Amino acid sequence: MDPPPKIEGEATRNNNTVTIWDEAAGKSYSINLTKIGNKQFVDDVNYKAANHKKGQQIVAEFKVRFYLINKQIDPRSLEFVPPSTESFDVILKSVAEMRLTPVFFSTTTDLMKASEGCGGVAPSAPSPATPTVEIPPGAKPITIADILHRANEGITARIEEINKLKGEVFCVACKKSEHSAAAPISFNTWYYLNESDESGGISIRAKHRLKELQAVLTARPYCECDLKAIPRSPNNVFRRISPAEKERIDAAYEGTYATKSRVAFDQQSTDLSKMSETEFSEAKVKGSKYGFYFPVHHSVSDKQRVNHIVPRSAGGCPTQRLNIAAEFKENKINTSNLIPIWNMCTLCQLLDELFTKWQKEQQHSTIDAFTRNVINKKSK
Repeated sequence: MDPPPKIEGEATRNNNTVTIWDEAAGKSYSINLTKIGNKQFVDDVNYKAANHKKGQQIVAEFKVRFYLINKQIDPRSLEFVPPSTESFDVILKSVAEMRLTPVFFSTTTDLMKASEGCGGVAPSAPSPATPTVEIPPGAKPITIADILHRANEGITARIEEINKLKGEVFCVACKKSEHSAAAPISFNTWYYLNESDESGGISIRAKHRLKELQAVLTARPYCECDLKAIPRSPNNVFRRISPAEKERIDAAYEGTYATKSRVAFDQQSTDLSKMSETEFSEAKVKGSKYGFYFPVHHSVSDKQRVNHIVPRSAGGCPTQRLNIAAEFKENKINTSNLIPIWNMCTLCQLLDELFTKWQKEQQHSTIDAFTRNVINKKSK
């Protein structure tokens, strides 16, 4: 016999007791985590609770699905209901285009000037959030202009500097020889955000990607980690690398190094969790941008995932990782390119997913050429 349809309810946790409210029936059920047989559900609750204790988000309340057996919740049926910002795919399907406003993006915005040196697109003043989204204390409202300014800051001077060097060029992160000999380009050029059509306007691909970016910002218009997903000067140079260079970069990262890197990030997480409440509170009072550990979205299966801010496929440094514990204590650290997913806030995790989607689109050279040479030519 098939189980009855799933019911959704709001749940709260108090120690080992989870209380679930069945709105349809107008009653609540209590379940002891130590006695239910759904290990995945218990692990997820404990994971969220651990992050809650580290001071980031309110995770004691969550939504679940379940079905009833003999008027009681079947503990094996319990599952989390992903929040609306779980993945950018959900956002793109749910955010109506009519919600795009000139405050964030319009086709008349001179985005072409943002490619090299940020001319014409400066960080915006904090703008009001979408009425349905409340910006928490300490978070910063973010617009497309903010992202483009951060990603392209100082890029013109950096590209000119690289092009003038006659000798060996060194990576700003690991200080070794640069990982690619390809021409340096900007964030906007790498992702085709400044691509033009034959009429000189913004291309079809650029408009589509900017609207995808806006959909994410409309649903989550604030950042809590100082835009860690966005490259910053001087580590904001991209390159269209050769297959051989890609193989060398991947080989430098994979295997032993990747394993050691994850272990190091796990140790930093442990070290930070042992810091005294006074140290942690003082850092928050001073407005420290570091030391926060964010819940990893359900859509990201590997909670140990390490992100390259300048992608390896764009010639990004494969090995220089962020020293989170040092940065939390506001010690001076070297420029880095590797950041663990759990050190990014919800917005930055979503932005990272969106950029990964764009990278995969660019790997299909036939589709890329069709977009550039056929579709954009029809957009007069």
